[in-house]
Amino acid sequence: MYADKDMNGHISVHEMYREEWSSVKDACEMAIGVWRTQLKQFDGMPINETIDMQVAQRVLYLKTRIANSVNFVNWLETADGESSGNPYNPFLL
Repeated sequence: MYADKDMNGHISVHEMYREEWSSVKDACEMAIGVWRTQLKQFDGMPINETIDMQVAQRVLYLKTRIANSVNFVNWLETADGESSGNPYNPFLL
């Protein structure tokens, strides 16, 4: 069960019924909310050479997970005809 984007930009949902992909979409949106809440604890913290490596890795991990999940939700919405058409940029949080 997944959404896929081919080289021509066409998006298709494979092996999913509408109920399944709406459940996956809702689960992704909940996870995005949790990850954004976790990311807020690092607001205002400068990323420079003096920061702990684990903090930098955690911030990048959270931003990557948020970006992947938001893009997946966008693909599902496009497949369902509710397209926002905007890819997610994790560096514009």
